[in-house]
Amino acid sequence: MKRSLTSKVLGAVGLGNPDIALVRTLQKLKRRLARTDAQIAQRYFAAHAEPKFHIGGGPRMLDGWLNADLSAPPGVLQMDATQPFPFEDRTFKFLFTEHMIEHVPYDGGLAMLRECHRVLQDGGAIRVVTPDLASLAALCGPERSDLQTRYLKWFSDACVPPVASATAAAVLNAHFRLWGHEFLYDEETLAGLLRQAGFRDIRRYALMESPHSAFQNLENVERYPEGFLELESLALEARK
Repeated sequence: MKRSLTSKVLGAVGLGNPDIALVRTLQKLKRRLARTDAQIAQRYFAAHAEPKFHIGGGPRMLDGWLNADLSAPPGVLQMDATQPFPFEDRTFKFLFTEHMIEHVPYDGGLAMLRECHRVLQDGGAIRVVTPDLASLAALCGPERSDLQTRYLKWFSDACVPPVASATAAAVLNAHFRLWGHEFLYDEETLAGLLRQAGFRDIRRYALMESPHSAFQNLENVERYPEGFLELESLALEARK
C-alpha cells in the first residue's frame, strides 16, 4: 500500500511512526484549543499547597498528584517528558516517575531529569523507579533463588513470545525489546544520570519505602505477583 503524502512528509522530518505522530499532533492541537491541560493544571494548583508531579503513569492516576502522560487519558495532563515542561522553575515539592524512563532514549532521559531538576523546589525530592538491569542480568547466572526461578517461569508464560525459548536470555531480551523500551539502567548508570542532571544525595530504597511520606506506598505492585516487581525494579531518590 502506498503511503500518503502526509505520511511521507511526517516520516521525512523524523516524527517516527507518521500515523501515530499525526494523531498526537492533532490531539495536542485539540487540547490546546480547548485549554484542557491548562484547566487540569489550574484546578490542581488551586487545590494543593504542596505540589507533587507524577510523570508517565498512563491511566494510573495518583491522588494528590498532578498526573501527566504522553497518551493523556481523561483527567491527565498531556506532556512529552523529553521536551521542556510547561511549568515555571521551582514549581513542585516532589516528583515521581515509575517504569517510564526506560521508554525513552538515554539522551531523552537526561533531558527529562534536567527538566525535573528545573521545576523542583530547592530541597525538593525526586523518586525514579525503573527496571534494574543488574537484577535482570543476574537471572542469567548459574544459580537462582526460589524467587528468581518463580519470576522466570511467570514472566516467560506471561510476556515472552511463544516462538521464543523460555530461558533467562529470552526474558532479558524481552525487557530490552518489548513495550517500547529504549534503555535499561543499573544503579550506577541511573545515579550518574541524576547527578549529571544536577541532583544530589542519591540513595536507593526498597519499593513502597521512603523517608518521605509522599513517596511511601506509591509503586503499582499489584500488577505483578507478590515480590516480582520488587525483584525487577530499581528505585532511586535524590534531592535538589
